[in-house]
Amino acid sequence: MKKIRELVFYREYATDFIQEQPDNVQKKIFHVLNIVRTYDPIPPMFFKHVEAGLYEIRIEFQSNIYRIFWLKGQICSCGVL
Repeated sequence: MKKIRELVFYREYATDFIQEQPDNVQKKIFHVLNIVRTYDPIPPMFFKHVEAGLYEIRIEFQSNIYRIFWLKGQICSCGVL
C-alpha cells in the first residue's frame, strides 16, 4: 500500500523500546505502525485521540497492551500496560 504519513521517532526512546521486545511482539508493533502509515482513516482499534494533538497507538498482543504515544507526527513515548 502507498504510504500516507511518515512516522518520526523522537530520539531513541521508541526504537530502544521496540528492540527490547521479543521478536513476535516486534512483528506485531511493526504491523500496526504500517497500518498507521498507510490507512486513512486509521482504524480506531489502533489509534485514539487523547488530547490537544496527543494520540495513542494501541497494540494488543496476547495479554499485553503496548502503547505508543504520537504527538503532532512524532512518536514520543512507549510503554506496556
